[in-house]
Amino acid sequence: MGENTLHFVISGYNQEKYIGNTFARLKKVINETNLKDYKIYISNDGSKDNTREEILKIIETDNEVEFFDFKKNIGLNKTIEFFLSKNLKGKFTHIPGDDDLDEIFLRNLILNSFKADFVSGFFINKEFRSAFRNILSSIYNTSMCFLFGVYVNYLQGPGVWPIEKVNDIKIHTKQICFWTELNIKLLRSEITYTETYGYMNRPVTASTSLNISSFIEIFKVLRILIKDVYFGKKYKNKAKRLIIDN
Repeated sequence: MGENTLHFVISGYNQEKYIGNTFARLKKVINETNLKDYKIYISNDGSKDNTREEILKIIETDNEVEFFDFKKNIGLNKTIEFFLSKNLKGKFTHIPGDDDLDEIFLRNLILNSFKADFVSGFFINKEFRSAFRNILSSIYNTSMCFLFGVYVNYLQGPGVWPIEKVNDIKIHTKQICFWTELNIKLLRSEITYTETYGYMNRPVTASTSLNISSFIEIFKVLRILIKDVYFGKKYKNKAKRLIIDN
């Protein structure tokens, strides 16, 4: 594994129904795109259901998969931090264990993964989410992009991140704001970026991403980004967009 390795981090928290399909769909697209230099990691984030048992079934069929088995729920941000602590090279993408990403999205992420330093993804079929969720998401994304002078369709979307550059960024937030802080700081750095797209597999019936603690994190990330972008020295640049043919 080296500079051209694409690492896939599949996160699972109470996803016993979907983690198997998530892995199978990813492997199918990896084979179809003829990707050779890659590594898959699956995490069980202290699940209370049978997610761990379902992951063990996956490992029985593919012993090259690396398993992160956390005894208690540490959160996605800590899972990503644990992955990054392994001092790897190349790039990584996060795959939610809820089988949310369709094959078009997975294919586009893989095929475009090394066409720019950072690949930002967004969903086309927003009708799979409630009108209220879409309104809040649009207000949040537009406000953040306007305040910090960055321009992408979805700051919290799936993406492909450069490990070395991410390791150079200090992230203070969690939940949805983890991706917001990371992506804005990347987009305020001397890197190249591009965007790609895909679809959600199924309608969202419930979401735990919007709650009181999420709004507390939003105020926290605003304070941190204002301090680091406007009053710090590290994030004074702007990333260069590259136009690609998806």
